[in-house]
Amino acid sequence: FSQMRNLKYLILSSNQIVEINSSILKDVNNLKSLNLDNNKISFIRENTFFGLNILGELHLSGNFFKTLNSGVFNGLILKSSAGSVFTLTLENTNLDNITGLFDNFTRLGEIYLMSNKISHIDNRTFVDVKKLIKLRLSFNPLKYVERNVLDRFGASLSELYLRNIEANPSEFINFSKFTKLTILDVSQ
Repeated sequence: FSQMRNLKYLILSSNQIVEINSSILKDVNNLKSLNLDNNKISFIRENTFFGLNILGELHLSGNFFKTLNSGVFNGLILKSSAGSVFTLTLENTNLDNITGLFDNFTRLGEIYLMSNKISHIDNRTFVDVKKLIKLRLSFNPLKYVERNVLDRFGASLSELYLRNIEANPSEFINFSKFTKLTILDVSQ
């Protein structure tokens, strides 16, 4: 893809891809959206997405991750369009631990983590995220969420999905702080 300098949207979903090599994405500097959903990717090397400076969406749902290292999103973190937020989809990937995954990812605004194996969220999970707008955590075996860990997003979060989790949301969220919510799903 290195010769495709005008490429803005790259959809590689359902292609049986096992590995993403950073050289494949080299020089695709105008890429806004990369869709790698429903492949067979189980590991992503640190700095794989480095140089994708204006990427605004990364879709990795339906792959076979258990954990992802915090350096995986290097390059997406450092440069951004002014004021833009980033959309990251990691649904149905078998992720069980997200602590540290979003370190330094300040422009992460939409996180889709439904149907994984995430059992806990602590105060380090979203420490560097500045303005979270949408968070989907439904259908995870969430047993422990540190109290008030999401409260700092009360003025920005518009959609919060906590459907069918084990923890009781009222034990870790002060809902009175969430003034922008338009969608709240805490159903069982």
